[in-house]
Amino acid sequence: MNANAARGNGLKVFLSVFVACAFFTNFYMTTNDASRFSLTVALAERGSFEITDILPEVTSDGWKMRDYAIVKRDDGRVAVLSDKAPLGSFVAVPAYAAARAAGLPMPWRMFIVSLMVSGLCAAATSLLIYRSAPASWAGEGGRVALALLYGIGSPALFYGSIFFSSSLTAFCLYASFASMTGLKRGGGAGAAALGGLLAGAAAASDYYAAAPAACLIVYGASFGRRAAFPSAAGFAVPIAALLLYHDAAFGAPWPLSYKYAALFGQYHSSGFFGVSAPSPEGLKRLVVLLFGINRDGWGFVITFPPAILAAVAFRRRSKSDPRAGAAFAAMAAALLFINTGVGWFDAYSARFMTPLLPFLVVALTGLDMKRPAARAAFAAASAVSLAVNIVGADRFMPERIWEAAPGAQNLAAAALAPFGVSLGYGNFAFLALAIALVWLPGAVSLRRQRKGGKDGG
Repeated sequence: MNANAARGNGLKVFLSVFVACAFFTNFYMTTNDASRFSLTVALAERGSFEITDILPEVTSDGWKMRDYAIVKRDDGRVAVLSDKAPLGSFVAVPAYAAARAAGLPMPWRMFIVSLMVSGLCAAATSLLIYRSAPASWAGEGGRVALALLYGIGSPALFYGSIFFSSSLTAFCLYASFASMTGLKRGGGAGAAALGGLLAGAAAASDYYAAAPAACLIVYGASFGRRAAFPSAAGFAVPIAALLLYHDAAFGAPWPLSYKYAALFGQYHSSGFFGVSAPSPEGLKRLVVLLFGINRDGWGFVITFPPAILAAVAFRRRSKSDPRAGAAFAAMAAALLFINTGVGWFDAYSARFMTPLLPFLVVALTGLDMKRPAARAAFAAASAVSLAVNIVGADRFMPERIWEAAPGAQNLAAAALAPFGVSLGYGNFAFLALAIALVWLPGAVSLRRQRKGGKDGG
C-alpha cells in the first residue's frame, strides 16, 4: 500500500474513533470527573486551584460530591481542591476556554472538554496503534482492525467519552513506548527524552501510572547510556511540575493529594494510599475486577475478551522483541498488583487496567494469522468485544447505572428526546451510519479503481 493510502486509512481510523466517542459523550459531570473539571474551570476563569464554590455548581443533580480534597490554610480558612492528579485538568483548559468564548452553556462546555481530552486521546492512541502495527501481520485490514478494536471495541470507548483521566494516561504510556521503540531503529537522545517525558506525563495524569511508567523508563534505559539519561531526564520534567503543583495547591510537594481527600480514610489510609501487599480480600477483589459481572460492573476480561488471545499471543510476540515483551510483562504485573487494593467497580470494567489496553491490542500481533483457527478466534473475540463495549458505553452511567435505559445515553437519544421519540438500541444505527460515511469515500474510490483496471484490461 502506498503512503497516501496508508495516511488516508490512518485518518479514517482516527475519525471513526473520535466520532464514536462523541456519540457517547455526556453533558454532565459526576464525582470523579467533576473534581477534575472543577479544577479546569478554576484555572480558566480565576487562575486558581481552589474549587470550593465551583464543585457544587458543576456536579450534576443527583450525584453526591465525594471526590475532593480539603486543606486548611494558615489563616484558618478551609479550601476545597481537586484530589486528582492534575494533568487532565490543565490539558482541558484550552478546550474549556474556547467553549466559554463561544458562549456555550455549561453542559456543552462539559461535553467539549470531555471530547477534546478523553475522546481525542482515544482517537490518537488508535492512530498510534494503526501506525505501529506491522502490515506483515494481517495486511492493511489487520492494522485497521487492531486500531478500531482498541478505540471502539474495548473499554477505551467508555473512557474516551467521559472526563476521567484513563484515556489520557493510556495515550501517554503508549506514546512513550512508541517513542522509545524508535531507539531500535537508531533513534537518538530526542526519542529517549520524549519517551521519558510522556511516561512522566502519565504519572501526572494518574498517580498509579507511575508504576507502568517506571517500567517504560527501564525499557528505554535498556538501550544503553545514550538512552538512559535522556529518558530519566525527560521523566523528571513532568514529575517536577507535579511536585510544584502540589506545593502551590496543598502547601507541600509531598504527599499525594489523596492525603487530603475526603475519602482518605475509606480508600487511601492503608498501605501506600490504598495499595498494600496482596491479601485474600485483595486477591478476591482482583478476580472480581477481571472476571466478575453484575449490575454494578463488568470485569476486564468480560469487557475485553481479546485479552485472553493477547495472553496466548504474548509469548510469540515477545520472541520477536524480548525487551518490549519484558516491559509489557512488568507493566501487566504492576497493574494487576495495584488492582488488588484500589476498590471495586466504580464506573466500567477495571478502570485501573485501562492503560494496559493498547499494549494488549498490539500483543495480538503475536497471533499466527495464517492459521484459520487464529483468524476465526480473533474475529469472534473482536465481534463480541465490539458489541459488549458499545452497549457498555451506553449502559454504565457512573453511580446511577440503574437509571440507564437501553440506547438512552448518546447524542441520538438526546436529540430525539424533545420530540418524544425513543428508539432504544436503534439509536446505534446513527453511529453506524456516521462511521460508514467516514469510510465510504475510500470504498467508492477503490471500487472505481478496480472497475477501471478491469475495463482497461
